[in-house]
Amino acid sequence: MELFLSINGHANRESLPLRYGLQITEKHQQFCILHDAIHDNEGTKSQRQNEIEKGRKHFGGKLEIMGVDPNKNHEPFSTKCVIEETNDKFKLPPIVTLLRDGSRSDLATTMHIGNMVKRGKIDVEDIIKYLHPEYIDGNIRDSNDVEEIYQTKILPLRQGSEIETEGTGLSISYDIPKIIETIASIPDDEGINLPPRFKKLELSSSVKYKYSMADAFVEDVWMDNEKIYLKVIGSNEESTNLHSFKQRSHLAIHHKKTYEYLKSRIGQRAIFAVCMSEPCKGFLAESVTSIALQVMRQ
Repeated sequence: MELFLSINGHANRESLPLRYGLQITEKHQQFCILHDAIHDNEGTKSQRQNEIEKGRKHFGGKLEIMGVDPNKNHEPFSTKCVIEETNDKFKLPPIVTLLRDGSRSDLATTMHIGNMVKRGKIDVEDIIKYLHPEYIDGNIRDSNDVEEIYQTKILPLRQGSEIETEGTGLSISYDIPKIIETIASIPDDEGINLPPRFKKLELSSSVKYKYSMADAFVEDVWMDNEKIYLKVIGSNEESTNLHSFKQRSHLAIHHKKTYEYLKSRIGQRAIFAVCMSEPCKGFLAESVTSIALQVMRQ
């Protein structure tokens, strides 16, 4: 069975790294083969109703993924693929997630990890390096186990790192706690394609503009004319484009951090800051976003 494993999305960003310690990075790797594919009727029927309505099915078999070198593929490994039916004869069925077992607690765990990645607390490298070995050893049974590993093995390596705020006007003592509080108030994902959600940032009076933190689905990200452009699903459920402020040399690090994060979130939801003051209302606030990401990693 020929399948499509998107570089973007949950399967490659969370389930594959957690359960198999892998992540694909090249476009040609997206085309996979599930050898000896067998439909898991019981697994398919035990899904949530909304998953059944989307035409998702469970298939067991041995998955072969292309290697970074096109002539050297990964050794096929036994897995269970959750795929979604497609009516487009020119497209392969996409892999929604990969399972070692189909328990709902396992799904809840990867959803929790996904929200940690969205908030910038961890990245795929952290999942592969710290969470995958614990998962294989049977030490990750639920989200509480994930949090314990995060608190004991990941977070201590980051605490105390300097947060880059120079030139932004943000106060470490007042504004940083407000950013933490605002991001914490954003609910976890209830639906990946929902319209954006906004939470007002109550920053100090010395900050020139007003900002909100947004949680939205990212369709594409690119750089042009020293600005970050961001295509998201807007409040009207149609695609809309945002752009950042023009890059200034003393704030280049914030452009870099924000751009790398948003690129990693294509095909998923992301959290980022938006300016709410004229004449820059609706601009992607890359400096505030970058600082928020640095804070969340600590």
